[in-house]
Amino acid sequence: MNLRHWREPSVLDSFRDLWGSRDEWTFIPPADLVENQHEIVLTLDIPGIQRDKLDVSVDEGLLTVRGERQEERERKDSETYRVERVYGSFQRAFRLPSAVDAEQVKATYKDGVLEVRLPKTEAAKAKKIPVQPA
Repeated sequence: MNLRHWREPSVLDSFRDLWGSRDEWTFIPPADLVENQHEIVLTLDIPGIQRDKLDVSVDEGLLTVRGERQEERERKDSETYRVERVYGSFQRAFRLPSAVDAEQVKATYKDGVLEVRLPKTEAAKAKKIPVQPA
């Protein structure tokens, strides 16, 4: 057997069946969207993306995150045996469950994790209503 052309089966083999060739794969970073009494917090795993390649916007209750992960090096003088990481542009959009103060939104990016904090407007915060005797 010629080991140069042998490769072990990969989890990506099943992806090829579903999505076609590697050039057709879509980069969809995983996200958590959590709401508490004061804010909504989005956490998005996007390692390998430069901060200046990220765009975060809030418009009429829709949070949109766009970015691009570019392949870091060319492989002109080497033979590629496996490429499992997906590169390219992505866009994720989330309908927000509450009104957000768009002027106070903060986004930070550290160690491949984007965190977007979206404070709620006063009108959107839950209020306790006292029950009066009849």
